[in-house]
Amino acid sequence: MKRITAITAAALLFAGTACSSKSGSSSLPDGTSGAGSQAQVTATSDASQGGFYRYESIDLPSDVYRVSQIFPISDSEIAITYLQKDMGDEIMYRTDKQFSTFAFMEHDYPEVAASYDWVYGDEVFAPDASFVVLLNLEDHNGVPFPEYGSDADAWENFRQNLVSKEYLLCSYDKDGVLLNSTPVEFPDELIDYDYPAINSWTAENGDLIAAFTDGTVRRISSMDGSITTLHTFETDDDYYYSAPMLLRDRDGKLMVRITDVTSGTDSNGYEYIDSVTCSYYDFTDCKLSDEPLCTVPESAVSAGYDKYRLIITLDDGLYGVCDDGTQELLIDWFTSGITAPRCVLPLGNDEFVGILDSGGETNELVKLVPRDPSEISDVEYITVGAFFDPSTSQIVSSFNNYSEHYRVNCVTYFDSNDFEGEYSDALDAAKDQLTMDLITGNAPDVFLDMDYRQYLNLMQKGAFADLGTFMDSDPDHSRDKFVPGVINAMTAPDGGIYAIPTQFSCASLAVKTKFWDKPTWTLDEMIGFYDNAPSTAIHMYDTISKSHMLNNMLYAMEDLIDYPNGKCYFDSPEFIELLKFCDRFVEDEYPDLDKDKIDEYYTDMRTWFGRDLQLVATGGTSPFGYCEIKYFMGNGEDIQLVGYPSNSGNGGRIAPFFLLSISSTCQNKDAAWEFITYYLDSVGKNANGAGFCSLKDSFENYMYSEVGVEHTASGNPIQPITEEEVDMLVDYVYSCTGVENAFDKDLWAIIEEESEEYFAGRATAEDAAAMIQNRAEILVAEKM
Repeated sequence: MKRITAITAAALLFAGTACSSKSGSSSLPDGTSGAGSQAQVTATSDASQGGFYRYESIDLPSDVYRVSQIFPISDSEIAITYLQKDMGDEIMYRTDKQFSTFAFMEHDYPEVAASYDWVYGDEVFAPDASFVVLLNLEDHNGVPFPEYGSDADAWENFRQNLVSKEYLLCSYDKDGVLLNSTPVEFPDELIDYDYPAINSWTAENGDLIAAFTDGTVRRISSMDGSITTLHTFETDDDYYYSAPMLLRDRDGKLMVRITDVTSGTDSNGYEYIDSVTCSYYDFTDCKLSDEPLCTVPESAVSAGYDKYRLIITLDDGLYGVCDDGTQELLIDWFTSGITAPRCVLPLGNDEFVGILDSGGETNELVKLVPRDPSEISDVEYITVGAFFDPSTSQIVSSFNNYSEHYRVNCVTYFDSNDFEGEYSDALDAAKDQLTMDLITGNAPDVFLDMDYRQYLNLMQKGAFADLGTFMDSDPDHSRDKFVPGVINAMTAPDGGIYAIPTQFSCASLAVKTKFWDKPTWTLDEMIGFYDNAPSTAIHMYDTISKSHMLNNMLYAMEDLIDYPNGKCYFDSPEFIELLKFCDRFVEDEYPDLDKDKIDEYYTDMRTWFGRDLQLVATGGTSPFGYCEIKYFMGNGEDIQLVGYPSNSGNGGRIAPFFLLSISSTCQNKDAAWEFITYYLDSVGKNANGAGFCSLKDSFENYMYSEVGVEHTASGNPIQPITEEEVDMLVDYVYSCTGVENAFDKDLWAIIEEESEEYFAGRATAEDAAAMIQNRAEILVAEKM
């Protein structure tokens, strides 16, 4: 079941008609993804007879950050709209179909646009390559458009300072010469979320033809701004699916996509969508043809070529739709080992161009070219599983595309868009299935995103191959190529390394050096620090609840569980002391304040650390986190990263995630290791700080790339980090050898339940600890 996703009209405003959108995925009965739509399409070409392709990355100008859309503007040229690296306005290039030259598509805005401080609009092309732009002009009283990554306060400040807003429809010829422009006033019924509720659009004779979410198709004149209704379709409340989608066919003729949605309500009352099918009709003289050209599952579509009126991207392949409505397979995604790109356009000579999304912020433009089936006749296959659909990963697609010897088949254990019941229960069921498969020898050769808790349990059962043996014979991925704390965290008692994380975090606490100047402290030292806080520290126990503080501290406490021997030590004096310390904190970290007092409270709260009203801050191991604590919260005073309390002086706690492992039953471990290293290298090349990369070089490249980079917090600029400060952070992370405790959810539930009895005054700390000890010992023994 696919959960319905709310999409704002503001986002829909930017939807062009070069390619309509596609969402969702389907799976083969055996769990491999990528061919589930085949049964719903009448294909006149069998996959075994052709459709083998590879892709080549297209080199784009250096300022391209993310490609938004691609449009054919003539028989020999394509327009590319993209976001710049600084996430500024969309820019458009004109390029030939060989992508050998790129030139800006220059077009001037009307003079009136210069009087507004925020101007944006998308180009919409007509079949003759002329285009129109619906300009949104906004005056925000000089408040700048927030930079990428700004917090909610900056965006709210920008929105609240909107003084005036105007729309202009501008018409251009194919060379970008402005022909005319006129103001457009949209009636209230055509506005949603403060923007025109346009679902799709195209250009014709200088005017804009737009399909709105209310089911109407309207012409907006660039001569006088008038809005004329051309046709009205029936729609329902879920306009994202029911609103018509305009598109052009091979000959530039106007067509309409109409969707049919099968939906219902699950046992929890959530509305869901079982299936979406799309029918494509001729729309001549604003009248629908009696019968659709074709009906297919939800898909991305673009103009066809030669004998194909349309080309349609489905989960299993790229199809051409003939004049009689039959579909022919052009590219078999699964057999070719390619993740389906979006906005696929024909280039001629059986070649295509498309946008390959990575699931992150960036993407790439790729050329799809035929290859001889003999190229993959002797390929060996490995299975790769995950709790997401691995076939959608650009890394998996790239590995399949370039590997000469190996090919990945994908197994999906959990689809967050397709499950029954509660999300957590469905995910737990998927984890249980993986556990069973690993124990019985039916698991994939490689698993991509196992969590650390599940890994620890399965590692003791011999479910994984030792990656250390491969590291010792691979100079490019030897143990010393990884961050030391990661290798320490993943090294088992027998010396083996049975998984490696693609990323990790390093949790720490920070204090001002005038109060504490050592990089570690024990629990007694930390409690003594709080006991002897200066009188100014009136908020030492605010902003974090008793239970939240206990969770944070437990991640760092050592020796509470001896997994190999099935022993627990929650009744230790140290744990009892920890419970009593956590009881000092507030019941609820979110104070119950009047609405008009909330903003004032949180604004003041951000100054507590700098004013010595609060002495301990959380975080600080990333360049931005360090600068936020030191320069934004701490007024530039020197700070010390002190880690979490430990008796062994380990400092910050390493938390590995997105673990890569090889099943002990894998028949081709060399192939599996090649895929794992390819995956690690690919993640490292695109590391952006969401989590530290486990590879040393990638980790350091990210850290030092932040030197001199300016950020903001709550709309306020923060002094950028220096190279000397990054040196300190890198050294600090490399010195951290402690690993977060990985309690499973059942153990967490026991700790939370019994500690709450103490925090609520219904039990003593000693009694609560004894109850946790008794229940935890039974649980750990059961799971051995």
